[in-house]
Amino acid sequence: MDNIFKLWFALLTIIRVSESTSILSIPLYHRAIVKRETVMEHDEPNAEATTNIFPADDVYAMFLGVGTPVQIVFLMIDIGSPITWFQCGPCTHCYPMRRPLFNSPASTSFRQLGCYDDTCLIPMMRGIFGNCKGWNCRYNVEYDMKSQSRSFGVMVIDTLNFEHSNVEVNDFVMGCGNSYESPFKTQFSGVLGLERGPLSIQNQLHSKAFSFCIVSLGSEKPSSLVFYETLPK
Repeated sequence: MDNIFKLWFALLTIIRVSESTSILSIPLYHRAIVKRETVMEHDEPNAEATTNIFPADDVYAMFLGVGTPVQIVFLMIDIGSPITWFQCGPCTHCYPMRRPLFNSPASTSFRQLGCYDDTCLIPMMRGIFGNCKGWNCRYNVEYDMKSQSRSFGVMVIDTLNFEHSNVEVNDFVMGCGNSYESPFKTQFSGVLGLERGPLSIQNQLHSKAFSFCIVSLGSEKPSSLVFYETLPK
């Protein structure tokens, strides 16, 4: 995973993005930032937590507003994940988290997808959805071949809101996790999927390209993830 991230980062840094129109720019948080009690105990990060961000390894994350009314989740960014998912309550077998579970019954815009929804019938997603049986469209995603970490759950749609932006996305397709195998990091609610595919966040934003701006070690400036509506020239 580390090598894949470094390769993608190297390719992305070659792209000239100054002439392209951006849809959205999202501040990124290094994994160490979530150890701050101010971040973990409040629904939104405070000014200090937002500005004092620095890279020390390859794990970055972002805050995302989900549902109506908005609930905050904290997602690890993964360019190898085909979907975005986070743990939802009620949950049968969730891994321990420092943040509250997303309360799906409290969101008026939340809806589960069935086996015959168009999303569940996408041919290239059969490896994730399998042979759908019953009412719910279920997913099964494996992340680490060594530890065999897996997330299981149902596919849903809900509204997304992005931090420091007025961008709102209705009917965003994502996974509502309710079971897992092997460990996941307790500070994260789930995973933001950036793999190329129909259900990646960039595809659902109708973005033609995205880039990371990762600051150097020791910098107090925030890193960012930017989505573009046109291809960079």
